[in-house]
Amino acid sequence: MYLWGKQTEYLMRLRFLWAMLLPLGLFSQTTIVSMPIDGSTDTTTECSGILVDGGGINGNYTAYNNGYVIIDPPGNDTVTLS
Repeated sequence: MYLWGKQTEYLMRLRFLWAMLLPLGLFSQTTIVSMPIDGSTDTTTECSGILVDGGGINGNYTAYNNGYVIIDPPGNDTVTLS
């Protein structure tokens, strides 16, 4: 253990930093696309992300929402809805 002291300490600090930053989402960026609520049309070029209603990702759906989202990826990228 003594021969690996500095290297082990470095790896432990690196793991600790990784564990602290990972929950903050600093290593992944998720696009959130909101449906328009006023009858308009929005266009996104993202091939991945989260599509939500007018209430947002944590809000409630409100009555009489009306809108469209066009998913138009660049090139021939594939869009999968699930």
